[in-house]
Amino acid sequence: MFFRKLNEAVENDKSLLIESTLSGHYLQKFIKNLQAENYQVRIVFLFADSPEILIERIAERVEKGGHFVPEEDVRRRFVRGKQNFWNIYRNLADEWFLYYNMEDNFQLIATGEKDKIVVIDETLFGKF
Repeated sequence: MFFRKLNEAVENDKSLLIESTLSGHYLQKFIKNLQAENYQVRIVFLFADSPEILIERIAERVEKGGHFVPEEDVRRRFVRGKQNFWNIYRNLADEWFLYYNMEDNFQLIATGEKDKIVVIDETLFGKF
C-alpha cells in the first residue's frame, strides 16, 4: 500500500515527502525511478547521540498516545540508518542535509550534493 500510494503520487506529478529511518534498502530503486522521472531528490537526515535517547523519546510519545517501537528495532535502525544514509542514500540524492537532533532544536551539521560535502560543524560531525 505504501508503494502504491507513492507511485500514484508520481503518476500525478505530485511532490513527495517520505519519512524513513533509512535502515533498509527498499527506497534505493524508488529514488532512482524518481530521478528518471526528473524528480529532484533531497534527503534530510536527523541523528541523535544514541539509541537510548530515541528509546526515551518513543516512551514519551507512547504516553501521549503515539505508536510503540520495540527497543531492539530502535537499536538496529539507529546503526543501519546512519550507515545507509552515509554509504548509500546521500550518494543517490541530488542534495542532502545532515542535522543533529538534540534537545528542542535541530542543528545543521553538513550538507552536500553528489561528490561535494560541506561540513558546517566539525565537532558535531564527528559525533555522527
